[in-house]
Amino acid sequence: MDKLKSDSDIMVYLRNVRIALQKISAQTGLNIDIRATPDGYAYVEAGDYMAIQYDNDTGFGETYEYRSKTYFSTWRDVELQQIVLGGEPTKKGPAPASKQDH
Repeated sequence: MDKLKSDSDIMVYLRNVRIALQKISAQTGLNIDIRATPDGYAYVEAGDYMAIQYDNDTGFGETYEYRSKTYFSTWRDVELQQIVLGGEPTKKGPAPASKQDH
């Protein structure tokens, strides 16, 4: 981002991001909404899912949450691997066994 030195540099960069998002939207048939703020908060909503990023005030960096809004009566957190765009989240499977267990 250091090379974005002027407002026009920023607008060209954002235009390219917009073009990439429009292509993803066209390929998937999903509406995609994104919001970002200078204080580290950002979210993207794609179809029935939302991904949220924010500073967690613990000093260990950022926190990410993934939520489904359609397949539960209220917003509910899901793991990233459970997301099925255009469908219900997959169920959590058992944790993989470690090689030390064998």
